Amino acid sequence: MNIDLNKIELLLRDSKLIQRIFYYEFIDSTNDVAKDLMGHGLLVIAEKQKRGKGRRGRLWISPYGGLWFSLVMKLNRNRYPIPLYNLMVGVAVARVIKKLGLDVCLKWPNDVIINNKKVCGILSEVIKDRIVIGIGINVNVDIQEFPIDLRSSVTSLMNELGNEVDREELLVNIIKEIENMYLKFDKNEILKSWKALDMTLNKYVRVLLNNKVIEGLAIDIDNDGALLIITSNNELMKFYSCDVSIR
Repeated sequence: MNIDLNKIELLLRDSKLIQRIFYYEFIDSTNDVAKDLMGHGLLVIAEKQKRGKGRRGRLWISPYGGLWFSLVMKLNRNRYPIPLYNLMVGVAVARVIKKLGLDVCLKWPNDVIINNKKVCGILSEVIKDRIVIGIGINVNVDIQEFPIDLRSSVTSLMNELGNEVDREELLVNIIKEIENMYLKFDKNEILKSWKALDMTLNKYVRVLLNNKVIEGLAIDIDNDGALLIITSNNELMKFYSCDVSIR
């Protein structure tokens, strides 16, 4: 069953963040549509994406039954480092999923994890004074819909709970949580909340950056949202955007 747009509009009628909602049955990418429109408070939702975006240009598999949406917000570059917006959204998504009774973790910088499997990915793209945040959640998705090489590393809320989830309610709850955090934007709260759910810290990790592999111990997330790692030769390194795997 398709998403009930009327229900979403009704539940978000008093939102201080969402100004316009665009709904599509099937498009290339919600982030691409959002970037074309670029209005603050813009929400773009799709039932299915043909070319959903993952990090570093990877394809994000987006079958029917998931939540694939993008949100456009104003940036305050002078006060808040851009990576914190991504962490803020990760915390918001994790909080809402946790209320379903699931044990949720966050993997820096943009993955929501259940039982060591990815259930949600977040992609942020900055254009001038706006940030476009794409969120993809495997909600009522049959894992068999994914390529065979991904099935051992992904999961869905339906798969974990054993029953379907109300997608409209889930989406609205996530938007409301993002709105609450965005409007007050408490940097300390964002970092504290992320760290409380993080599965990367105090682990030995392998970082892939510009085709170079770096290994070390993830020791902290800095005040600007960057990951701090101490390498095997005792060098402190700081990363804002990279591929991280836990050893």
